Amino acid sequence: SFRVEEFVPDRIKVTAKLDKPFLLPGQSAQLTINAQNFFGPPAANRNYEYEVQLRQKSFSSNKYNQYSFGIDNTTISFDKLMEEGKTDETGSAVKSYTVPATFKNTGVLQANFYATVFDETGRPVSKSTNADIFTQEVFLGIALEGYWYQPLNKTVRSTLIALDKDE
Repeated sequence: SFRVEEFVPDRIKVTAKLDKPFLLPGQSAQLTINAQNFFGPPAANRNYEYEVQLRQKSFSSNKYNQYSFGIDNTTISFDKLMEEGKTDETGSAVKSYTVPATFKNTGVLQANFYATVFDETGRPVSKSTNADIFTQEVFLGIALEGYWYQPLNKTVRSTLIALDKDE
């Protein structure tokens, strides 16, 4: 016995490009979405969805890997942004996203940008890109000499380091 599976390839090609490699609080970025029909004209006047999802990300250093730069920030919440629209006559759309200024001093965040364009049959074709959001200029790290300490009025030694996003 055998089975036959029907496969329909994508009919359009979607690209999603962000105009900045990283973002800062209060800064705006533009995502350019482009959809092209395979073997034909641009995918004009097609429905699309634009989505931005944020999450916390750990800052770490390869050069100073013994230091912990963790920030426990349970008070920040991330609302998912989602919008719909239609591509223009060139199969393109440009969407803008501004990082809220309230994210300042919350560590490193990652913004995931998703673009989904629907072909003429309504089938979705998606692309994504992401960018880090550096919410502070300096990241503070701590390295402790040991893991367990006895509470007997002994000195606990640690070292501190301050790094920017480029270490």
